[in-house]
Formats: sequence, C-alpha cells, structure tokens
Amino acid sequence: MGRMNGMTRTVGALLICAITAVAQTPAVKGHRIIKNEPSGALETAALCAGAVCSAALPKTRAEQLAGITEVTPSIETQASYRVDAQKTEQFDLGSSWPAPRVGSSGTGPCVGMIVWSPQTVTASHFWVGKDDPKSTLQPLNLGSDVKVYLFGGDDSHSSNQLLGSVLSALKEKGIKVSQIKYSPTDALWIDKDATPSIAPTTRKSASSPGW
Repeated sequence: MGRMNGMTRTVGALLICAITAVAQTPAVKGHRIIKNEPSGALETAALCAGAVCSAALPKTRAEQLAGITEVTPSIETQASYRVDAQKTEQFDLGSSWPAPRVGSSGTGPCVGMIVWSPQTVTASHFWVGKDDPKSTLQPLNLGSDVKVYLFGGDDSHSSNQLLGSVLSALKEKGIKVSQIKYSPTDALWIDKDATPSIAPTTRKSASSPGW
C-alpha cells in the first residue's frame, strides 16, 4: 500500500508539469525557442530495490543545494511570459522583450532554470525523466557575468537526478556555485534587471508527501 501511495503521488506530481504544458506560448520576435534534448537515462528509482542500490541513488535536494543561496522572490502581478515544459527559450536583451517578466511555472517534480546575463536571458523547464539538461545547454552561449536561478523540484529520486544533471550542466558551462541561487517555489520570473519574482498564487515547490 505504501508503494502504491508513493506511485500515486509521483503520477500526481508529474501531472503538475503535464497540465501546464498544454498551452503553447506564441513565438516572439527576437528570441530562440529550443526543444529540450531527450534524456537517454533510465530512472534510477525504477532500477533500484532496497539498500543494495543505495550507493547509486542521487544526492538529496538539500545535499545538492548546499552552499547555494536561497532567494526570496518578491510578489508581483505584472504580466509574464511563460516557457513551456520541455522547452528552453533564449532572449537577446537588446531585442524585443515579450513581457515585463520571463520564466516558467508548474515545475512540481520538474526543475526550472533561468540564466540572466547582460547579453541574454535563457529560461528552461526541464521535465523529469524526459529531458537532458547537459545536451540541451551544451551548444548554447549563456553569456558572461551570469546570474542563475533554479526553482521547483522535490526530493524524489527522479527529481534529484534531474537537479543533479542541471547543476552538472551549469558547471560544465563554467558557472560557479556562487553565481547560482535557488527559489523553493513551483514558479519563478525575472525582469530585465534579473530581479526574481512570483505571482500571488505561487506555492512552495514539491517537498512533502502531500503533492
């Protein structure tokens, strides 16, 4: 029964990502829309059983975020441009900006990422078990002097794997831990000045069995 309840929570959490991916945001002049590269890895949780596989399990969210500053976003009601699940979008700050704020929402067990630089803003919504952050970010120029905001996720094995992949991909791009901040919310937006914010209805990211 405990295992079935766990599966029910996982399926329900994944629907949070799926439901928010239905409506496609329209193309906006001056930016690139990229479909995230698919993940070729099997979910560790599906392969492991008991203590025999404990060494193969990913680090917890708290362990992976150790040393990363937690940010408290302001609450805003301005219009926002939402990047859909399984998408990465990059905006040139010198070109047209689609809305006062850019980001994503509904990141349940998924992981959201926004990379701000004086040249571009790159926003991603990585889907658990389906997206490969490393392959997605590898060909992209994220700019220099960046500020990175991560959000979403929960403490499930698959979500922790995804968070680890995002952090590893950022490290390979030369981004330091000191440049990364984390928001424990299921949505996050930034403006042109890299100020993070959330909507009044935003909730805490998935961290309890209730999700």
